[in-house]
Amino acid sequence: MEKTVITGIGIISPIGQNSREVLKSLINSKSGIGEIKDMDVSEFRNNRGGVINSLDEHETLNGLRSNILTSIAAEEAIEDSRILENEQINKRRIGVSIGTSIGGYGGFVDKLYIEHNRDYFDKNIKLNKFSKIDNINDIVRNIPFSLLAHEVAKRYALKGPISASVTACSASANALMHGKDLINSGRVDAVLVLGVDPISQLTLLGFNSLMAMTKGELRVMDENRSGLLIGEGAGCIVLESESFAKKRGAHIYAELKGGGISNDAYHSTRPHPEAVGAVFAIKAALKESKLNPSEIDYINLHGTGTKHNDVMELKAVERVFGESGKVPMSSSKSMTGHTLGAAGIVESIISILAIKNNILPPNLNFQNKIEGFDYDIVEETRLNASVRNVLTNSFGFGGNCASLVFGAVN
Repeated sequence: MEKTVITGIGIISPIGQNSREVLKSLINSKSGIGEIKDMDVSEFRNNRGGVINSLDEHETLNGLRSNILTSIAAEEAIEDSRILENEQINKRRIGVSIGTSIGGYGGFVDKLYIEHNRDYFDKNIKLNKFSKIDNINDIVRNIPFSLLAHEVAKRYALKGPISASVTACSASANALMHGKDLINSGRVDAVLVLGVDPISQLTLLGFNSLMAMTKGELRVMDENRSGLLIGEGAGCIVLESESFAKKRGAHIYAELKGGGISNDAYHSTRPHPEAVGAVFAIKAALKESKLNPSEIDYINLHGTGTKHNDVMELKAVERVFGESGKVPMSSSKSMTGHTLGAAGIVESIISILAIKNNILPPNLNFQNKIEGFDYDIVEETRLNASVRNVLTNSFGFGGNCASLVFGAVN
């Protein structure tokens, strides 16, 4: 089977509004967690999260925050890949695959929330910080998730297949797997894979009501963890078949070697306590990649900071890699917060940057190992590391599990 390679990346996140800024934050172990100032969070367990500021200057066709974020990431990735510079390229063989958790629903719920609290918002909140349209009909028309992919396809006149993966926090990892499958099937030469989720009253209310949001400091994979913090972001990865990339002389970042997708079929929000789905996904990713566990140099954990998820993932890693493996690992969410449906692609881009720059990203605010486990957490960025193969995990509500392996190219 032909290799699937990465030729372009674009990202906007709490730790940087493009890939260069993100890399700088990774090298300097910089957190993107800060106070949420532009919406009412007074009733929530925590007033902090991974918020992206200074979006006022960006415009899209409909102005929803999800579209603004997606547009920024896509533009950077397309320019980075130079895939559309040749006017003779067949745009019917370029697809768009997107993963998201709430898509345009965030703007809808925010609008309802604002109307219910109109006096407060008129005095304190600028609506255009989170959406550039205030018409409920326009917002509702832009809720369908596939329209996020459609807007990108329309902007660049891409006429290949478009699809949307809506599998909670594994969504954009699933979208990457779908993109790889489209290329492997021969249906397309390349796929723009997108992931996005904006910060919203919807997600904040939801995780607050689940008591999953920490009241204190975000501590991931730590004995004293007490919950997650919400973040936001978008990413875009240009996937191509290796032959197509080489034919057009593209720069290749890395290879998407393989992936695994599974489902716990256990509980709507809680992972299987014995990590059944996670183990299956990780083993499937390694098998497709034709790699042994010993060949993985770094694991970008799903790691949310919640009680059950972190233990489940450590069990999965232990079962696959063995107690003596001690592969260096960290969670990008310690820097960005949990970007939900965008997490898979945001963390994939961070994994690609780790390979390309030979760094191990940090797990911020780590103090103590979880009792009963022995593992190697990267507390501060490790430079000049040898990073050939990276495993990144994305586990979501509904028991959705996805694991991807990225590898260096010779």
